[in-house]
Amino acid sequence: MARNTRHLVAQAALGTVAVGSIALAHATLIERNAFTVRNITVPILPPGTPALRILHLSDLHMTPRQHL
Repeated sequence: MARNTRHLVAQAALGTVAVGSIALAHATLIERNAFTVRNITVPILPPGTPALRILHLSDLHMTPRQHL
């Protein structure tokens, strides 16, 4: 019984390390460049009013080596 428990714990630890490694690789290789720029015109200002630009940044987890 103890051997099966040790084997199960070892498999769980190995699985945790594997999933963590995959998540880290995905975050550093793919997600860091996966941002979206959207230009949207919202006609709520009266005609003749100068254009208003709004910049909305959200969910930024940047490191010093990353550049936009």
